[in-house]
Amino acid sequence: MAFAFTHQRRVLIVVAVIAALFFAWYPPIQHQANAQVDAGLKRALISFASARTLNAIISVVQGTEMSVQPFGVGLTLTPGQVLDPINDLLEQFSSLMLVASVAFGIQKILLAVGGHFAVSAVVSAVLILWAWLALSDKSVTWVSRLVLVLLMIRFAVPLVTLGSDLIFQKVLAQQYQEQQSSLDLAARDVASRVPQPPAPA
Repeated sequence: MAFAFTHQRRVLIVVAVIAALFFAWYPPIQHQANAQVDAGLKRALISFASARTLNAIISVVQGTEMSVQPFGVGLTLTPGQVLDPINDLLEQFSSLMLVASVAFGIQKILLAVGGHFAVSAVVSAVLILWAWLALSDKSVTWVSRLVLVLLMIRFAVPLVTLGSDLIFQKVLAQQYQEQQSSLDLAARDVASRVPQPPAPA
């Protein structure tokens, strides 16, 4: 029984190390994660631009004044001020999209660092050292901790990126498209209502 357990443990160690070494040098994972970060960054920038455009148009509408003279009394009205709460929400949303864009940029940098040749080489060397110590029944406590840290550096960001993109595609993609279309439509609709300056004589 002890021999069978030891044999199974050795097999698991070898299989785990081979799998980790394979994925540490497997380019499609890195390429796909980069593509998903680029797509997320593009979505955030598009939403930011749309929100800022609508925000600017509403600001123009808010500054528009109307002069009326009911019963001979001169009044100046600014009907666009009723849009002030919406404008505030748009400013907050655009700020959020700007933060999201920065976050995607940082994520792209972390992907580049984790996917660098040197990181994969160090991960491979430490994995081989850990496997050799484990198969030799020697103490691997400190090496195990180092392996864990290096695996997090190498794989955490790509896995989180691919996982979050999968959730987005399955759950939020359609809602995002609908909201973005509504935002663009609202921008065009408000722009069409902005009073045009009189043509020069």
